[in-house]
Amino acid sequence: MEYRCSKCKEIKLESEFYKNKTMPNGIHYWCKVCHLKWQKDKYDTNSLFRQNKRKHWREWNLKKNYGLTPQSYDLILRKQRGLCAICQTPAVEFNQRLCVDHNHKTGQIRGLLCDNCNKNLGVIENHEFRLKAEDYLSIYW
Repeated sequence: MEYRCSKCKEIKLESEFYKNKTMPNGIHYWCKVCHLKWQKDKYDTNSLFRQNKRKHWREWNLKKNYGLTPQSYDLILRKQRGLCAICQTPAVEFNQRLCVDHNHKTGQIRGLLCDNCNKNLGVIENHEFRLKAEDYLSIYW
């Protein structure tokens, strides 16, 4: 069966379109060539769209989860002299930003941690797990 691409207006075979269950005819309204070109243009890793999306996501995440603005995150990072609050490793050595460490009961922010310290602190804070781990380790020490 043949269909017309709504982007390039060319008539093409059904196999030249992606499947799309939400459409009445079961195929996407753009052909694969047009769809891939649009995707490449929109999601190019160097595009302004991608950079703005990443920045917006970071701002939304900081505000929603911790009540922080990017400026308040940067202020905490400066107070910690750019170091993880526990292991004192410089933040620039990590491929990602430092995690916001907070008390899960009160929501109080304690500082910024590298991913490794943040995960280990989570294990230590889990009282039941800590007791079981201490019992387990006491057998071998």
